[in-house]
Amino acid sequence: MESAANCDPAVTNYTSSTSPLPGTSSNDVQPAATLDRDGHPQRIAGGDETAASALRKPCGFSCGLVPGRDFAQACEVVLHETGTMPTVPLPIARPRIGDEIGRTSAQLEGIVLDPQVRAWTMQARPTIASRRTQDLWQRDLDSLQAVVDDAHQPPPLINLAVRGPVSLAAAVELPNGHRVMTDPRATSDLAESLIVGLHHTSAELASRIGAPVAIQFNEPALGAIIAGTVQGTSDFDTIAARHPERIASFLQRCISLLKQAPAIAQISINAVHSPPEPIIAAALQPHNVVHILRLPDTDSAPELLDRYANLIDVGAQVAWALPLQACDNPRDTAITIARLVRKLGVSDQRQAQGWWCTDHSDIAAQLSSPAELAPILHNVDTTAAILLRDATDL
Repeated sequence: MESAANCDPAVTNYTSSTSPLPGTSSNDVQPAATLDRDGHPQRIAGGDETAASALRKPCGFSCGLVPGRDFAQACEVVLHETGTMPTVPLPIARPRIGDEIGRTSAQLEGIVLDPQVRAWTMQARPTIASRRTQDLWQRDLDSLQAVVDDAHQPPPLINLAVRGPVSLAAAVELPNGHRVMTDPRATSDLAESLIVGLHHTSAELASRIGAPVAIQFNEPALGAIIAGTVQGTSDFDTIAARHPERIASFLQRCISLLKQAPAIAQISINAVHSPPEPIIAAALQPHNVVHILRLPDTDSAPELLDRYANLIDVGAQVAWALPLQACDNPRDTAITIARLVRKLGVSDQRQAQGWWCTDHSDIAAQLSSPAELAPILHNVDTTAAILLRDATDL
């Protein structure tokens, strides 16, 4: 891996850099979002409770992806069916500026991403597409606020899913055509831009919605990065595997900085495509990070079950991502989960604490409208409620 000192100037000429994340401590970065517009410490809108004390019991929630393009309808469905912790919807049939990286780019502070033919690319200044991305995000916030206002009752917690800092660096390219993850300084800059931006976003969401905020990092490339299977942008561009300990340290620093935002009550990592190494879960355990894992089926490899057992052993909180076929009968699914965790050696005392549940990210592509997602989310939420109420009796 190249050192920051030897980087090609063209690589890092996207914007200025704040101090690189790996070289900072939790006291080095004080994002403006920790203060309100009057310069006072940000409090949760609608109450005296700070987000740090607003953690909730496990519940059902949406992974964020919804079918179709109708954002307002999706907000109504998600708020109605998963009212304890609704997730800001991401309609999958939108144009590219509205995809997951597009929404994530709208959160960045001081760095601009532009959708090029091959990939989203860092740019030195705003572009037409980047402005449209920002405008779309602001319209989404307006629509979300209108739906919540019409409900006359803010949710206890609002969840926002974005591309996580590890997978974002693997997906975005530098101006010279290489992936951001090949440049340590650019990787740090992009991560810090995301963290500082989420400080601002969480403060705005808390103010608009009247609820503390949960941040969900989607990390689809985590397994490929550790395995060294991320493809370079050319045949001559090889990307070496990253050791799990290195990834754990990087994520730990990111989340430590993110948790400085008073409006942020919870952080989760969506790892349905590849469960994190136990060393990563152990590093994040002090931050009470929720790990979203695919609910294994009866044919799952023993190695996968061992990985799950190790994650729970190190104290990781878990949200089970339910496939479509597991969203029909909440009680049957709750029994399946209870039997699974007993097989993994989980104690009844841990079972009694309940488990988070969400819909698998593959489900939205199998549906045509947010209305079709409503019964699925209802059953996801009901499954989590059964696990919390009856876990030791299942």
